[in-house]
Amino acid sequence: MTFSKEWYEKYPNFSKGKNNPLYGIRTGKKFEEIYGKEKAEQIRNKMSLNQKGKPKPWLKGKTWEKLYGIEEANIKKEEMSKRVKGKNNPLFGKKRVFSKDWCEAISKGHLGKKRPEHSKKMSGKNNPFYGKKHSEIAKKRLKEFHKWHSKQLWANPEYREKNIRNTLKGLFKRPTSLEKKFIEFNEKYNLPFSYCGNGSLLIGFKNPDFFENNGKKLCIEIYTKVFPKRHENWEINRIAHFAKYSWKCLVIEMDELNDESKLLEKINFFVFGN
Repeated sequence: MTFSKEWYEKYPNFSKGKNNPLYGIRTGKKFEEIYGKEKAEQIRNKMSLNQKGKPKPWLKGKTWEKLYGIEEANIKKEEMSKRVKGKNNPLFGKKRVFSKDWCEAISKGHLGKKRPEHSKKMSGKNNPFYGKKHSEIAKKRLKEFHKWHSKQLWANPEYREKNIRNTLKGLFKRPTSLEKKFIEFNEKYNLPFSYCGNGSLLIGFKNPDFFENNGKKLCIEIYTKVFPKRHENWEINRIAHFAKYSWKCLVIEMDELNDESKLLEKINFFVFGN
């Protein structure tokens, strides 16, 4: 058994070399050779439990190469890799889903932290993966994992609503020119509608452009037929979707914004029924 320099500094009176009562007992030998496989495993487990969660200052800032030398370090790395590869990995065949609390804790832990120096050194050409590509098998596995992971996340209503709202905010510059035109029209005739096309209101994960602000479940969509084939049956589907949640939807095409009298009549009938 060998002791580190720090250990001897901590215990300066401990016998060194041949004066050490443990001298030669375990030097160059593994636990299995001394105690047998079964007992060696028990000792390792006990040592692991004793050290769990405790700081190890003698290892801080040291690489495997510094501790064991380049050749020994490579052997140990390879052995460790084999121990956790494939079916030996405790997570093999399992699909891990991180809890909301776990994700929030990790997020808070990284908040305000700068990118570490060793991470910066791994960027660009210094990265061992630089210029390389994934194999077709790896690509397939990654695709399957991301597909599965997305489904797991999307199954959470809170995540889905938050994602849609953020997407709407980020992808579109709102309000659009047509929405601005209706906002002016709405203010001019003092109509009871408020703008929500920025993602502030979701009805069954769909975002209307305006909603009635006096408590009635009425919403308005401003519609433009830029690509007629792509938007075939869009109006019918949109109205049917909001109807599932007891909302009435009025679709206004962009040409209708040019005729204020007809539009005002259409909206009055939609809101008041006359």
